[in-house]
Amino acid sequence: MVLNVFRKTEADVSDEAKAFINSLPSTFMNLFRKKRNLIPVWSSSKYCVMIKATFLVYYRASKEPHQPATSTNGQASDDRHYKFINLRHCHIKIVDDDNLGNVFVITPEQGRGSVTFAADSEKDRAKFITHANNVQRDVPRPTDFQTLKLIGKGHYGRVILAKDNHSQLFAIKEMKAGQVKHKVIHTERMVMEWVGDHPFVLGLDYAFSSGRSLYLISKFMPGGDLFLHMQNHGGSFPEAVVKFYASEIVVALAHLHTMHILHRDIKPENVLLDVDGHVKLADMGLSKRLESKHSRTKTMCGTDAYLPPEMVSRTLQGHGLQVDMWQL
Repeated sequence: MVLNVFRKTEADVSDEAKAFINSLPSTFMNLFRKKRNLIPVWSSSKYCVMIKATFLVYYRASKEPHQPATSTNGQASDDRHYKFINLRHCHIKIVDDDNLGNVFVITPEQGRGSVTFAADSEKDRAKFITHANNVQRDVPRPTDFQTLKLIGKGHYGRVILAKDNHSQLFAIKEMKAGQVKHKVIHTERMVMEWVGDHPFVLGLDYAFSSGRSLYLISKFMPGGDLFLHMQNHGGSFPEAVVKFYASEIVVALAHLHTMHILHRDIKPENVLLDVDGHVKLADMGLSKRLESKHSRTKTMCGTDAYLPPEMVSRTLQGHGLQVDMWQL
């Protein structure tokens, strides 16, 4: 069963889904005062408020306000009691009161369980409202896309070319539970969220679930992949072309490795080209986020023709970020 992290209320979000949401990067983070639920007074401690994907995630902050909420691998690093609210199904109201400060109230659509926060400044409140509005405005529905044709199919599912209401082209990767392991589905989405808007890495524009399927939506890359271009050039490229593509792939890998993300499936089929012929490194399903740049892992995965020696020999030390460079 696909984790449904798009439900309306916190009660509908499973512990497994909460752990997945916590693994995602924050697009917003700040400390706010919070009004208590049962009595009309403000909490003595501030709360760390984050936006992750479409969710508001918050918890009571520690005495050290700059202490990180997550460990280096993106998972919760302690026993804080995290609360989750899906911003897609909420109304946000600004309350202007000189006595209370810069207050805003988040109310779920069903009208129960409102949460009231207060920012230290109008600027901080406005920044939160802007981020929340972007979440509520930008998340599409399946009906917002018109299917054009099937452009790819494999063990992971299929890739569909579609266009939105503004005629912009997107590649929709559909993965079905049962055909693809949950870990692969969630890893790909998590890594695509982490890499952000990088010029040489394929980013994630939208993600949503429907039934037993999860859809990852990215801008369509009309240049195809390097494997296709290699075939059209007799199986190889001139040295100058190799240098051009390799330099952009190295920059893409440097970006991933800065965040301790190991790709593990570098091959021509996973290198797409945009409309200007620049590289977009894709297919993050076998990726893994390590604890540090020196960490190692022992899972054998990838494509046989590109397996590095550390994987083939099953060394006790495992493998680290270096295997991506070997595959390149």
